[in-house]
Amino acid sequence: MQSINSKFENDYTINALSYRVKINYDYAIAIVSAVLLGLSAITQNQFYVIALCAFIPVGIIKPIYIIPIYYVSSLSSQYFMAAEGIGLTRVFALAIFVGVFLRNFFGEEVLERTWIRYLIYIASTTIISFIFANHQYPQILLTVGMNLMIVLTFANMRFTGNEIHRLFKSIFWGVAIITTTIFLNAILNPSIISDRVTLTDELNANTFAIMTSQLAAFLFGYALYTKNKLEKIVSIILVTLTVFLVLVSGSRTNFIALIMGILTTVFIFKNIKNEKLKGILLIAILSIIVNFIFTKVVQQFPALSYRFTLDSVISSGGTGRWERIVAELKYVIPQNLFFGVGPVSINETIALEGLISFPGSSHNILISMLTQIGLMGSVGYISLVYGILKKLIKNGESIRLSCIPICLIMTGIFTGIGEVVYHERFFWSALALGILCISANHINSEKEI
Repeated sequence: MQSINSKFENDYTINALSYRVKINYDYAIAIVSAVLLGLSAITQNQFYVIALCAFIPVGIIKPIYIIPIYYVSSLSSQYFMAAEGIGLTRVFALAIFVGVFLRNFFGEEVLERTWIRYLIYIASTTIISFIFANHQYPQILLTVGMNLMIVLTFANMRFTGNEIHRLFKSIFWGVAIITTTIFLNAILNPSIISDRVTLTDELNANTFAIMTSQLAAFLFGYALYTKNKLEKIVSIILVTLTVFLVLVSGSRTNFIALIMGILTTVFIFKNIKNEKLKGILLIAILSIIVNFIFTKVVQQFPALSYRFTLDSVISSGGTGRWERIVAELKYVIPQNLFFGVGPVSINETIALEGLISFPGSSHNILISMLTQIGLMGSVGYISLVYGILKKLIKNGESIRLSCIPICLIMTGIFTGIGEVVYHERFFWSALALGILCISANHINSEKEI
């Protein structure tokens, strides 16, 4: 494998007509694949999907090259699709897994065991919950298996300081292209459903908001990380655009989640660097900017203004969620305390039938976890997330790099206030990037990164 990898170094120099042209293949692949991904989503033309699949062999040989396109596609399996019911994220995840597996199988690298106990525990409790579920949905086992595989795969990557730097820069340019594409598509050709903006009639407005809030979280984390002024400016501009998109989607949960994720990241970042005063000042400035954007958007989209009032939340009961939460806490969870009613939302609905008028999911990460997989299952997920965040925050010397996954994870957790995200691919991708940063910190210093 070493001889194969040597053919695919990051930088190549081509001599032609006395000119020397430096080609950064990692950046080039990230940019080209992001453009193709955007075109495939907008046009629904399989030609672009086939073109994207051409990168799979390269990814197997050099997995780092396709991590950017994997990450971006993981933000929405409904929008970035390889075929009906199959997200592109699954295709690229398998390619990365095969590449890392071959490198470990034929190389001298030892399997990383730090996170295995968490993964085994989560897998075991999920299977037990599935066996005793009211409704057995086999697809959930595949979803959980893929998520665990992603974390294990990323944990077994060994990157130098230069490689981890180049990787996040590649992801940044991929995210920047997709963000720009989504913004232009939403503005020029929006799909309006109940006065809420999304990209297509098939893409739920809340799902659209989750995707854009995660894009914003990455961009903000990267703005804290990078020392390149152009990249900082581009990041800040694109964050502003994504905040706008989240607002016009009408998703209260994701708007609050994004703001809280950003503010929490700033607090952690500045606290570790002993710059508390600067942190308070930055939080104040960000709050003013967000309030300004919010005011302007509400003026332009008055139909959405009522959704962001306290009266709207109270009158709707969080779209019926509060009644379900109360019923699950009083009846369902105590009766299914250890392994829950089954690891999919449909089991929540079944469990609530006869207890409330409109049974369904609580759309709350903690309540839904306790209901679906019980106390035993929830402990596994909470422990994994806590363990990753703890190690990221303790990465004192590499805290700039850690800001990116911290912002992604915290935004995802706050999204969980109104959405069930613990099985979602975007959340596990954020965790995987966190583990990647932790692993890199073991062999790199801040100066290298």
